[in-house]
Order: sequence, then structure tokens, then C-alpha cells
Amino acid sequence: MVWSLGWRVFSKLFVFGLGGLLAWAPAAATRAETIDYAGVLEWVRADPSASPDLVPGEVLGQADLARLRPVVPPGLLEEFDFAGVEAEVQATTRYLPHDVYQSATLQYSDQTELGEDRSLLHYVSGRPFRAERIDAAPPEDAAYMILWNQVHRWQYYGFATEEEHMALVRGGGTGGRSERILSETFQGGGRVERHLINQYQRVYLNHLAHRADDDYAMNVDQADRLYHMDYLAYTHPFEMRGSAMIIERSLDPHEEDQVNAYLPAERKVRRLSAKERADSFQGSEFTLDDFEGFNGRVLEYDWVYHGKKAILYVADAHAEPLVFYGPNSRIPRNRWQVRTCYVVEQRPRTADHPYGRKLVFIDTETYNIPLTLNFDRDDELWRVMYGMYEWAFEGPAPDEATPDQTVPIWRAGVSLNVKNGNATHFWSNKSVVPEVKRVTVRRRFNVSNLSGGR
Repeated sequence: MVWSLGWRVFSKLFVFGLGGLLAWAPAAATRAETIDYAGVLEWVRADPSASPDLVPGEVLGQADLARLRPVVPPGLLEEFDFAGVEAEVQATTRYLPHDVYQSATLQYSDQTELGEDRSLLHYVSGRPFRAERIDAAPPEDAAYMILWNQVHRWQYYGFATEEEHMALVRGGGTGGRSERILSETFQGGGRVERHLINQYQRVYLNHLAHRADDDYAMNVDQADRLYHMDYLAYTHPFEMRGSAMIIERSLDPHEEDQVNAYLPAERKVRRLSAKERADSFQGSEFTLDDFEGFNGRVLEYDWVYHGKKAILYVADAHAEPLVFYGPNSRIPRNRWQVRTCYVVEQRPRTADHPYGRKLVFIDTETYNIPLTLNFDRDDELWRVMYGMYEWAFEGPAPDEATPDQTVPIWRAGVSLNVKNGNATHFWSNKSVVPEVKRVTVRRRFNVSNLSGGR
């Protein structure tokens, strides 16, 4: 029997049921200037193929804002406007997927099609649609081709971290950095609140290019019905320790996710409703569908293609630990690449969705999502979300890389609320792309083991 607790109630149990530990503080002052959808779309369409005048190796400062404007969107550009800002320009680098993924793409990509409802048909493994097919397709088809490529991008078995951090940073003031990791990470202004730590791992079970001899799937019971599974378990603060959940994504794109959670106070595993994926996750500036730019189900939305756009983002982070600085600690002190992205617009099909629309920027080579711009129902920019990645392989010959070294590893995601000046940071100083054994799936991703014997 499904217990329809829902994400909103689930978040309240975690966030508001801890004796006031994570209580909200008053909101920061809102920005005076409103940024609307029309203005942002004008930025997207302005000289989309122009090559920015940025030189690899140079370090940009506050006086270079005009040079950043073509590749940094409104709402984020303003965050670079402070004395002492330094953005090192890194040469744009090719990040090719492993040979097994490229081979699967060559073998199967010409047979894939879009169904009448834009579902993906005849897909086996590799990248569903080659770039040439996207460029030749009508815009209404190109958007879905890009999204299916993003869903099925090269990920090996998926990434994992034993220590993923989440912190809410309120604009204005300072403080809340008594823990060493917080004082090391946030070196600018802003008051840090709600520091949570969790373990996280995603495992892909099917359409695996490196398992051609096993019909492209793991040899586990769930592989015939699931595409991937997520495991999340909280380790900090003490009151949340032991809380855990497993999310299952079906191979059927029409089937809802299955979410099972263990709450120590309940002392039992509950199945949750996934219908409220658009609600604030843990009271943060993210929803469950916002993680890594887009974590939802493609067919729940309408998609529109707006062409390509070169943007500046952290594609190969080098700092450890990660550092955020500036007036409110919202800009990473790192190196930045100019990379070309597809721009697709996500439009909710339900009237009660909090977003009116969302512009999603998808790297044309890696299909990771480094940037999204989320608008409210009045078409005003609400949240700017950016992601950071790291490239593991440093050798001279890409064909010598092992599969795990050819996956751009997620390092951080930041959601900036441009209306109230607050932000939520997710980050990990040690993310890996491990080889996954059957025993790991059987133990870590087993719903009956969520309680840990408690």
C-alpha cells in the first residue's frame, strides 16, 4: 500500500521536525531590478555563434564585466561585480565519452525514433541521436532529441560521494561557520544556515554501453524494469542521522518514480508519493527535479528548442576543497571554460507547478547541464542554477583512459534565488565514478535494508 506522504510533508519531517534546529531566519532584502523572460531570451539569441574575446590563461576581474556579458546570463553576471573577483579562463577542452559508448552510438543511433508522444523508441545503448540528426530535425523534435541524449549521456555506472554537503546561505551579513568545512568553503559574505551532510550514489542498471556482452544491462533482478536507482542517507546533523531513501526510475518513461524512505522517528520504511517533485526539497532553493539541472521525467513537460549558446562555466574544477567567495559567497574561486550549449525551454504541463518555464543549457559534447534559468508564473527570473564538474583524466591519449576517467564528475550545484537574495549550495569535495558490483546493488539499493537493522 502506497503511503502518500508527499515530498512536502517528507521535507517537513526532516527540516521542521527537529526541535527548531533548522528554523528559517528572516528573508534577505529582495533585488530592486526585475529580470524578465523576454530580456533573458534576447541575451540567449544575441550573436549565438560569436566567439567571446576571452584568452585562455588570463584572469578576468571586476573591470571585465562587459566582456563576460555575452557568456554569463543576467542574474548571474551581477554576482561577479565586486572588488577582488578573479575568474581564470581555461582553454576549452574536448571531453569525449569512452570508446565503448562511442561504438554503441555508431551501432544504434540511426535506428532511434521519437514516438507520437515524443517517447524514445528502438533505443539500445550509446547516444540516442547524433548531432547531425538534431541539426536537421524540426525544432519541435530537436528539443526532445536533446533531452533524450541528456538522459542517456555517458555515465558509466553513475557517480557517488560519501560526503555531499548542503547549506543555505542567506544574503547579507556573515556567520554560521563554526564547522571547519563551512569556514573553508565559504570565504565571502552571507550567513550560512542548515548545513546537512549525506551519502549519495546513483547506479545505472540498463542501456550500459560497457556491458554489451550482458545485453547492455547489469546482472541484477531490477535491471529488466529500472533504468537507474538513487540512494541517499543523512549523516549530519545528529537528529537526521539514519534517515535514508531510495528512488527508482523505471525504464518505462510513463511510469512514476518509486520512492521509499526510512525515518528513524517512524522506525519503518514508507513508500512516498513522487507527485510533488516540484516542491522545495528540504526547504532549499532546489526541487527534486532541479538536481543536476534536470532530474525529472521528460514526458511530464513540453520542450522547445532555442538553438545554441556559448556560456562560461566550471567544467574542470581544480580546487579542493571547493571555495565560494564574493559579497554573499555565491561565486566559485575556480577556472572557467567557454563551452557551447543547446538551449531548450521546459514548460510544465500542470497549472500548479511553481515554475512558469525554465531555460535549460545542455553542453553539446558532454550533455551535462551547467546552467538553468527558472522563471515564475509572471515570467520573472526567479532562480539561477549553475553546476560545476571535474574531468578526471589527465593523460595525453584519450584512448588510454579507463571508463570511469571519461565521465565529467559532478562537484557542485548552486541555486541562487534572485528575488530574495538567498542561495542553496550542494557540493562534494570527493566525488567518484566507481565500478559497481552486484553485491553493492543488493546491499545499498535494497529497500529492505534501508533501516540498517534498526
